Amino acid sequence: MLACAEDSRSLEETVSLVSSSSTAPILAVLTKSDLVSKCDENLLSRTVIPVSAEMGTGLRELLDAIDEALDTRHGEIIPDLPILTRARHRNAISTASSELKQFTEAWREEKLPATVAAVHLRTAVYSLEELIGAVEVEDVLDRVFSSFCVGK
Repeated sequence: MLACAEDSRSLEETVSLVSSSSTAPILAVLTKSDLVSKCDENLLSRTVIPVSAEMGTGLRELLDAIDEALDTRHGEIIPDLPILTRARHRNAISTASSELKQFTEAWREEKLPATVAAVHLRTAVYSLEELIGAVEVEDVLDRVFSSFCVGK
């Protein structure tokens, strides 16, 4: 969780309030750090992340701290893997995976002719195309011909 405030006193109060209602790791964020007085800077502990949206400072450090907190709590996340945030995305990947497994099984065991087993591949491809927004030839033709006045 991020506990944000504009001065050290408010930040300490915010961290205390948040920690009393949650067991999640808390990152203390001093906002508007470009306006912080020297007195406030001396009161801050090293666990506070000063940021300034105006100056753009501290944002990289904040992102790094969030990454570190997530890695510590949930293990390292491999950044090259896609994160499926929507049910539609998860369903498309699940369908494609299932169809690929069915194709592989049918192909290995020679249960079905290749042309019939390939239907599983086409379904997998269609699911992935829905995910990435592939455009079918028919869609393009429909759009082109709906835009033109043909006749007379």
